[in-house]
Amino acid sequence: MFSFPWIWLAITAFKSEALVYIYPPKILFSPTFSNFIRLFSEYNLLHYLRNSLIISFGSTLLTIMIASTGAYSMARFSLGGKHLLLCMLIVRMMPPIVVIIPYYYIMMRLGLLGTYPAIILSHMIYSLTVAILLLRVSFSETPQTLEECALTDGCSSLSAFFRITLPLTAPAIIAVTILTFIASWNEFLFVMILGSSSPVNSTETLPVLLAKVGMENWSTMAALAVTCVIPVLALAYLLQTYVSRIRLGYIS
Repeated sequence: MFSFPWIWLAITAFKSEALVYIYPPKILFSPTFSNFIRLFSEYNLLHYLRNSLIISFGSTLLTIMIASTGAYSMARFSLGGKHLLLCMLIVRMMPPIVVIIPYYYIMMRLGLLGTYPAIILSHMIYSLTVAILLLRVSFSETPQTLEECALTDGCSSLSAFFRITLPLTAPAIIAVTILTFIASWNEFLFVMILGSSSPVNSTETLPVLLAKVGMENWSTMAALAVTCVIPVLALAYLLQTYVSRIRLGYIS
């Protein structure tokens, strides 16, 4: 039952516009690729796909870099104590519509409106809380004695962090990477408000294009939705394979 909406979405993507509205719906029909061709010819799909990849990978990379060091500091040195955790939870509980006006004002003052950094920073800031909270648990469960042994053998604190702690928490980091990437990939509001729709320097992503296409053609919207899901599934599969290799000891 869980897979049925996705199967129906994929079926609709290969239907013509006339077949979408037929009741009862037809299961057997001649599939067409016209919806996917239309995405490339009329909607400039590659441009929106490039924007989504740049923003999603950029925000994910920044989030993981800051969250891993921040979570390690909170787990090992009790940085901020419980009050910091409470403040982070309160900030994360606020819906995006509440913070979009301050974000817009800050980016406007910095001269970043309509640019990739504005969207990447907004995605990073909003995903950082969950990433830190999840990684903090993983770092807390990592034995500190292993780091102490590395320090005894001559490693510096930074070297012990990169050579001992990070490999042990790699499955958690990869899981957070997938969650952060999906959140940035699907995000709509920040891109719509902080991005640019200028034909010359557009920074709009696939969710914005999906909203535009959905107002015109249902079958083309289904084809675009299928296209949006494929990169996320590919990334999740590749990283899941990497986690399995770590657990089996294939990666040192």
